Amino acid sequence: DLAEQNDTPLGWIDKDWSIFKRQDSLICSWCRSQLEHRLEAMFLARKSQLDRVTFRMIRVSDLDLANEIYFRIRAEEATIEELSWKYGEGAERFQGGLIKNNRLEDLPSVLGLLMTNLISKDVQIPRKLGNQFAIFQLRDRDPAVFDESMADELLMDEFNSWQSKVVELLKDHLKLSY
Repeated sequence: DLAEQNDTPLGWIDKDWSIFKRQDSLICSWCRSQLEHRLEAMFLARKSQLDRVTFRMIRVSDLDLANEIYFRIRAEEATIEELSWKYGEGAERFQGGLIKNNRLEDLPSVLGLLMTNLISKDVQIPRKLGNQFAIFQLRDRDPAVFDESMADELLMDEFNSWQSKVVELLKDHLKLSY
């Protein structure tokens, strides 16, 4: 339990834990040295998709039920949170329909497109999403700002993309070797 006092998990050697904790910082530093000259252009190219949104959503399979839920919310007979718990069919129902602080680009494409130009915090009419109908309400929109934190996010995104490509190339190479 001495290890826990040093913030080192049991089973880890202090030196290994220290290296593991520095990994993201080192990767970010390396990426910065390689890509810093392109960071602002990378940000501007993706700016509209880097905005973060928080919203509530209820997904149901039946259009008539979706309309009923919509009109109950508009009439203030119940909240979107209450109705999400009761009728929601998506995993978000366990949070009262709340989906917090997601980048627009990380949302499913159809939902991202709907949220991209949404400014109103009014409950939106039911929209078709795949095989379901969704009622949603924008709670908050946080515009992306080019700062150190965003630069680090962009660098890690670029690194993860590069890493995925390298892994795929290695897999293909190994398949050809057998």
